[in-house]
Amino acid sequence: MTARLIWFNQVDSTSDEAKRQLADGRRPPFAIAASHQTAGRGRMGKSWVSPSGSSLLVTLAIEPLVPAHELAFASIAVGVSLADWLRHLGVPVALKWPNDLRVDGAKISGILCEQADGVLLVGVGVNWADAPRIPGCKTCAVLDFVDPGLDRSARVQDLVDRLLAGLSSWSELGNAPIAERFWSMAEREVRYEHAGAVGRPVGIADDGALWLEDATGKRHRVVAGILCDKEAECAS
Repeated sequence: MTARLIWFNQVDSTSDEAKRQLADGRRPPFAIAASHQTAGRGRMGKSWVSPSGSSLLVTLAIEPLVPAHELAFASIAVGVSLADWLRHLGVPVALKWPNDLRVDGAKISGILCEQADGVLLVGVGVNWADAPRIPGCKTCAVLDFVDPGLDRSARVQDLVDRLLAGLSSWSELGNAPIAERFWSMAEREVRYEHAGAVGRPVGIADDGALWLEDATGKRHRVVAGILCDKEAECAS
């Protein structure tokens, strides 16, 4: 499976442009890429900050390959593919449940999955040339770790292909092997708070939920939690 890549110099957000393309009759799979977003979005209604020309911004539109009730797992599956791709480039990323990628606690990438007219939209933002300055949040960029001459635009199609392959693999293998791979690359030395319980992650459930273990050894199943560190405001 391949997806046509459509480039823009600037859009409000690649996901919003993908929705417009769908409304105009374009059928998936296709991917929208942009050099700059004026109104990028992150999880839970937060903004995605991307200085002009410094980020890799892509939204992949694809027909869902799994039942609708399993789409909440999409960010887990995409995170695995994105982490593999960045590690292949030479960036030592770790996955921060449920939808961020970080290097030593500094955010380098985020994922936003949503549905529009029955189509799965996979939004990916990667700090490429420069890391945005966000109060209270550590950030980093791909070119902090790899050859500064690495061409961003030449790598976008490869990223899209890897996302497609990863989503296809998820539909074939099911949730459990993907959750296991996510956990193998996940940050461990972080703390989350959920419903008054504070603890460290000890695994990923088959449905993508986080297993949290508190100080008493009790485990909690978390579907939405916040980090209990200085990055909580940007990384929840």
